[in-house]
Amino acid sequence: MIKQTFSEVRPKDFLLTREGLVFAVVSYKPEDGRFLSFLRYIRSNGGNGWQKVGTDQANSYLRLHYPDYLIHSRRFDADLHGVPNENIYTHYQPRRKLQDLLERKETKKKKRIDKLVQLVKLLIDSGISRGSLGITGSYLIGAENENSDFDLVVYDRDSFEIGRELIKILIKRGKLASLDHRAWISSYNRRGCSLSLEEYIWHERRKYNKALFQGVKFDISLVTEAEMSSDDVFHKSGHVTITTTVRDASQAFETPAIYLLDHPVYRQLICFTPTYSGQAMRGEKVEIAALVEKTEDGSKQRLVVGSSREAAGEYIKVIR
Repeated sequence: MIKQTFSEVRPKDFLLTREGLVFAVVSYKPEDGRFLSFLRYIRSNGGNGWQKVGTDQANSYLRLHYPDYLIHSRRFDADLHGVPNENIYTHYQPRRKLQDLLERKETKKKKRIDKLVQLVKLLIDSGISRGSLGITGSYLIGAENENSDFDLVVYDRDSFEIGRELIKILIKRGKLASLDHRAWISSYNRRGCSLSLEEYIWHERRKYNKALFQGVKFDISLVTEAEMSSDDVFHKSGHVTITTTVRDASQAFETPAIYLLDHPVYRQLICFTPTYSGQAMRGEKVEIAALVEKTEDGSKQRLVVGSSREAAGEYIKVIR
């Protein structure tokens, strides 16, 4: 059994349990001795492969087979999955995995891995720090196939901003390509968001956190040491749709994304789904459909987008 400490586990890490379940970590801080996460892969093909599961399938599978992993987070007032430290068999870390691939410690599916390595070396040679990069998603556990995207993680905010600028520059130089219509539709369908396809593409194009490399879609996401500093416990209290102005978007690409709003009642918006990270910039007017959260004494309240992975009925969109 591999012993882990709480400080080692971050969002985008994967945890393999003794039962053969792979959970994606969603929070920096454990709660009641459990790592807050969501089931992403279960064993398939007689235990020799991995099957990716969606939200409903994951919940149903755990209810039927492993209900002890189903928890209600008091901190987020949300139904999540919780992995006890003693149940962890393997801790998959994106940064360590990518370094192994770059050093060719793993050689399976060589053509696909070669393409990933070429992309990473292009980014490094163009100015992003090697030590700031990791790979998550299917590549983290070796479950990739010919349709898998490259899900890169950047562990430093400055490096992340350099990465976004590099994507813009490398597209202009022809070394990367903007997503084509087919790739945009695929990305949109995977997200299942509450925006129209046109709205989704308009917002995504200006983020410069995704592109095509030799026909393969990749994106970069930011994970830093920071998380919401408040220890206040919030509870869901209805749903609102408001129009307001973004006062501060400096943490818009964080995990979770945080927006400060110029609104008389709702001053802060927390976003737990990557669909709406980096969605709006400072000074932009936005329409927000979100859940309201309040502290028990009602002294503080905020908005939340991404109460579930799909965030049905919740969105952020710039009013153009």
